[in-house]
Amino acid sequence: MGEHVIKKAVDQNLSGLYMTNEQKQAVFTRISGAAPSPAPRIRFSAALVLAILLLLITVGAVAAAFLGGKDFTRQVVAPMARESESDSFTAEEVGEILRLAKENEISVPQYLWEHWARWGSEYKEELMRALVKTELGFYPASWSLEDQHWYNQMLVECGLADSISSLLPGENDFSQEKVLYMANTLFKEKLGLSGDMNDPEKYLRFLTFGIDTTTPGVTFRQWCVEYEDLQTGAQYAFIMLDNGLVTQVSRYQPGGEVPYQSALTEEEVIASFRQHFGSSVLQWNMEVLEQFYHSFAMCDHTVPAADPGVRIVAQTRYLLPGGHYTYMTQEEAIRLARTVCKADDSLQPYVIYFGDDPSNMHWKISFYSGTEENKQFLLYAQIDGKTGETEYAGSYNDTPWYAPLVSAGKHAKDTENKMFRTWETPVNWRSPLFPDAYWDALEKLDYNADTHAQRIEEWTREYGEHSNLWPYENQAVFWWWEVNPRFDQHNYHVAGIPVKGEHIPLEEARQIALTRFMQEAPVLFTQEELARVQVLPGDFHYRVTDGQITAHVWYFDIQVPFENGQYSDSLFYIDAHTGQILEEDISAAPGNG
Repeated sequence: MGEHVIKKAVDQNLSGLYMTNEQKQAVFTRISGAAPSPAPRIRFSAALVLAILLLLITVGAVAAAFLGGKDFTRQVVAPMARESESDSFTAEEVGEILRLAKENEISVPQYLWEHWARWGSEYKEELMRALVKTELGFYPASWSLEDQHWYNQMLVECGLADSISSLLPGENDFSQEKVLYMANTLFKEKLGLSGDMNDPEKYLRFLTFGIDTTTPGVTFRQWCVEYEDLQTGAQYAFIMLDNGLVTQVSRYQPGGEVPYQSALTEEEVIASFRQHFGSSVLQWNMEVLEQFYHSFAMCDHTVPAADPGVRIVAQTRYLLPGGHYTYMTQEEAIRLARTVCKADDSLQPYVIYFGDDPSNMHWKISFYSGTEENKQFLLYAQIDGKTGETEYAGSYNDTPWYAPLVSAGKHAKDTENKMFRTWETPVNWRSPLFPDAYWDALEKLDYNADTHAQRIEEWTREYGEHSNLWPYENQAVFWWWEVNPRFDQHNYHVAGIPVKGEHIPLEEARQIALTRFMQEAPVLFTQEELARVQVLPGDFHYRVTDGQITAHVWYFDIQVPFENGQYSDSLFYIDAHTGQILEEDISAAPGNG
């Protein structure tokens, strides 16, 4: 039998199997060992042919075991990913993976073929996730805990993740059934969720258990249960640490009179943390304080907690050392504080690191005698987290117990003359470019250098974290204070306020943008992709050119999410008086989703 015959047989029968170089060598070693050692002219003996046929039968059984994208990714794509340290597959590797998937009848999203044809190479994790999604579903958080853990573990084995963050509960952990019961009970009793939450036609459920790897230093394991009402768009969230501390129970209703509602009061959050971590806040470490900050921010603030000191602690933004904004080590900060306080080695340091941006980082080190459970604070110093300069230092004496945790509450007046004030009234405040009614609306919000932190907290609590969801006057006053433009130097889109009767309504402008998008979309996207189209909240602004208002504009971003987690952006600028489309940019190119 000629060599070309065997090659043809192998090509036809093994085309759906990917083998590493080591595996290939092992196969041929086995084949060689099974065959006798004939003369060269009869090298392809009957024994060799039989060995290959047996191999083909065995391999055929393996190839037939590809039940879907998950199995194919595990058996074919993951071994390929492990062969190099690069985080991307080459164009040749992507083409081979897609070909093998097609031959094994694995569903491959059309956008992957298009992406490969256009750009060639692809990030390994994105390609693997896209293939797995074809079997397990678009949202990883909707997969079973076992599948989430398997996928995370596979990424670690392929060098595409540093650690396993998606975990499986052990015998000493809360069970999935118990967690779901607790979450569903609170949703129903406190937030009015109704109906069968297991009905996939009504609710989309997300369930995760693991460690938050986005924040350096966090070791808490937590459960997260979320539901999305597919009819109303309402979103329910439940988060519980593995010790049983419930840190969030909330509902977000887009477009509702009260968009955000929490089931936990300030007192309930404080009491829960004291129960789990100690009755005194000064017993809590930075990880607990950081979690407390987030939990307190998400609770119901209708009735403030009775203890003002705890509220100050709760509203201080803590950071865990080792993160992006850590400019000096904790050991160095303690050394500097010990020197300025003249604190001997018999005093122990209680360390807090807090702030909110690179220019506002602080180490607060308090020195105490006594035990961890019963601290007797004597001295303290606050160190600039970036420069190492001492901001202030002193002894406690009659200072409140929460003083180690706050930046300038007690010392604001003493240090005001030493601090550079960055927030002053914007130079363009009450600009004649805009009518008095505009400025009157902004000034009613009482947003200034002294109140901005309180206002941001209030609006975030009431309207959500993203400022584009706030009322337009709130967006506008925030824009003026934060951006503070120079109209004589630049052209701007200035956050504005639509006026009823003067400007076309938001929904009418939205429909103009969506109608125009759908005229072009069918040739750019698949029907499956168009089923996921979403229009982001509309933005209203004044277009200023060379110091003059040239248009009042509605702006919309229409996005199409892809299965690999990316999305496309199509942008529309619509004249708010006439409804004419001033500019448009319709695109199917993936963004950075």
